[in-house]
Amino acid sequence: MQILTLRARAARYARIGIMTVGVFASIPLGLSHADAIGKWVDGKVTRAPWKGAYTHIQVDDTRYTVMEHVVVRQVYTENGAEYKKYIPLKQVRVGNTVLMQVEGNRVYQIEKVKR
Repeated sequence: MQILTLRARAARYARIGIMTVGVFASIPLGLSHADAIGKWVDGKVTRAPWKGAYTHIQVDDTRYTVMEHVVVRQVYTENGAEYKKYIPLKQVRVGNTVLMQVEGNRVYQIEKVKR
């Protein structure tokens, strides 16, 4: 049976601990893609939302697919403060200026802006 000194035993457990922490610390970085939702795009609506197999909208001549649970809000200013209120998708019309949260061609949020 091998007898380890206190210093050797501490060094051995420290190496095991460092390797374990390294393995578990790298796992969340590789698996966590849930918060990777795209970017904000702004432009003018060139074709109002229409329904085919999916709901679509065209902004600056680019067609986007509107996701099922899209959040649509009207942005307005009152007394120097900016407010947002929920509106139905059918209130977004040709010529409106919009700010959209997209990932690829999928739209998750639309903000109709008055300019």
